[in-house]
Amino acid sequence: CDSQKILDENIRKVKLGTLDYRDCDPEEAVKDFMERRERYKEVYAEVSDADGSYLKIINSRKFIANNIRGYLPLK
Repeated sequence: CDSQKILDENIRKVKLGTLDYRDCDPEEAVKDFMERRERYKEVYAEVSDADGSYLKIINSRKFIANNIRGYLPLK
């Protein structure tokens, strides 16, 4: 996701309720998760067609399906 607005909304709606952040100050939790996300990016490898079937969701708006057969429910 490259939209800061979407990231902030997702972190506040989803991450703040997890066990990692349940008892934390919301602003500190957001800051911590953003730092964690930066560390994830250091080891993240984007999938390609050679990796087989995948579904990429970009900014919760664009969906790219590769080699998926059958029923795939979407919201």
